[in-house]
Amino acid sequence: MEGYISHGSASNTGCSYAKVNSTYSSTLHDNDADDGYGVVGYLMYTDCATGKLKHKVIGEAHYGGTVGLSASPVYNAKLPRFMLCKSSTGGGKWIDCRT
Repeated sequence: MEGYISHGSASNTGCSYAKVNSTYSSTLHDNDADDGYGVVGYLMYTDCATGKLKHKVIGEAHYGGTVGLSASPVYNAKLPRFMLCKSSTGGGKWIDCRT
């Protein structure tokens, strides 16, 4: 995955919006078309209202494909970061996730 996060706060610890920066070419690529898995990109963040960790899907690629990342924002967020996971063929499972 290639991309940058924009955050409306002067530091990642403040509460503001978070999104994939649309100024740069932000992409997600499944680099192994034959392994039976795709890859899912998430924007992870802490919700300031609840203190709970939340996630938003920002892209999903399969079969060696490349997709652009969604730049729609989340609000009232702090500590934003990316997470990548393999997507299972059955769907709904996070496998081998990395931040």
